[in-house]
Formats: sequence, structure tokens, C-alpha cells
Amino acid sequence: MMVLTVLVVVGAFRSGLTGSALHQFLFFLLFGMTIPVGIFRFWIVKTGRVKDWDIHNRKERIKPLGTLVLFSLFFVFVVYQIGNPFLVTFFDVLLLWIVGFFVLSFKIKASGHVGIITLAVLFAMKWYAVFVIPLLILPFLVAWARLVRKDHTLFEVVVGASWSIFVSLIYWVIA
Repeated sequence: MMVLTVLVVVGAFRSGLTGSALHQFLFFLLFGMTIPVGIFRFWIVKTGRVKDWDIHNRKERIKPLGTLVLFSLFFVFVVYQIGNPFLVTFFDVLLLWIVGFFVLSFKIKASGHVGIITLAVLFAMKWYAVFVIPLLILPFLVAWARLVRKDHTLFEVVVGASWSIFVSLIYWVIA
């Protein structure tokens, strides 16, 4: 959730929002998305609805990811009300990524950590070009960590990254 929040904050600055519009957007991001989703994740772990924070069990991921889809739909609605074309396209693509990741979770425990860091780095490359090339190491480091910790198989890591690459290609074409 932290990487997604940072990605959205960078996207907000990139969108051209300034002054009170930017402050309102960031306030809503924090209190309308990041904190509620964080509280929900904390609650499902503390109440035993999922076994651990990373939600290692694929079947346990369905309800939290479904909830994230609902939060994201609401947030996309808010972004449409703002009417900033950059943010609308950006959030449509983020929603595609989240919904696709949710659907993938019915069949495979793809790595969300690798997926979201890959997505963030590829978006940054679209926005800032060669200046962020050093960030390309991050998905590989996260993938390595997920494999070493035995949180995922190589296939699950590759699926997480591949989904993000696919969605990023769509964004690069339409944005």
C-alpha cells in the first residue's frame, strides 16, 4: 500500500494539480484511501480473518483484494469529479491493474510486492524518462527478496511483474 500511495502522490504532482486542489486530493488520498485500507488490513489480521500481514494463503487474498477494488472504484469516481485528464487516465490504468490482480488471485498467488514496484518504476520511466533508469533495479531486488524469503515461487514473481509490464504498456500507449 505504501508504494501505491507514493505512486499516486507522484502522479498527483505530475498531473499539474496545484494549491488547494492538490491539497484536497492528497487529503482525500490519505483519509479516503490509504488510512481506511490500512485500518482494514490491520483489522483482518488482528481478528484472524487472514493468518498474516502478507496474506500468504491465496484464497485469503480474495476478500481483501475485492475490498481494494471497491475502494479503488470509489476513488476513480472521485478522480472523474476532479476532471483532470492526466489523473483520469492514470487512475483508469491503476484500476485495471488492481482489478486484473484481483482476478489473477483466483488462480495464482502472484507477487503483489513485485507487481506494484514494477508498475511504479515503469510509470516513473514514462514520466521522467532516463532519469529513473537506476530504479529498474528495484523490481529485481524485491523479486529476489520474495524468493529468498520463500514468500513466492519464481513463477508467481514473474506473473506479478508480467501483469505490471502489460498494464504499463497499455498506459504508455494511451497516455
